[in-house]
Amino acid sequence: ARRGGLLAARASGAEGEGAVGAWLDLLELVSSGGESTDPLERFASDIGKDIYMDINGWHLYLRDCRGMHKELAAGIATRFREDGYSEDAALEAASAITVKLGGGKAKASLLDMMPSFCVDDLTELARSFADELNIL
Repeated sequence: ARRGGLLAARASGAEGEGAVGAWLDLLELVSSGGESTDPLERFASDIGKDIYMDINGWHLYLRDCRGMHKELAAGIATRFREDGYSEDAALEAASAITVKLGGGKAKASLLDMMPSFCVDDLTELARSFADELNIL
């Protein structure tokens, strides 16, 4: 459940009243498709649905990897905040995430588990995110 933004403001009584306010909250959520207006949350969502690891021909999307899409988005955002925009930020963030295989018997970086075109897609998503934040 979303805790921030307009829904939280209405829940605290800042907007809308009683059943009418609750109805407006529900209407807004449904009409928006349930998508967040927070750029970082949208960025993480886009990573989760577009980026995957290739494991012997199996595509394991990051949204299905216990929050890995959020971890990657946060890593990229942190690099942008600390160093400004860089095309390498996405690659560095993906390299820093360790993927455990075989119950931890083997490990690989997320970057090594992604096919080349997913790496290209990730750098493009990161560029779009930086553009949205006006840090290009």
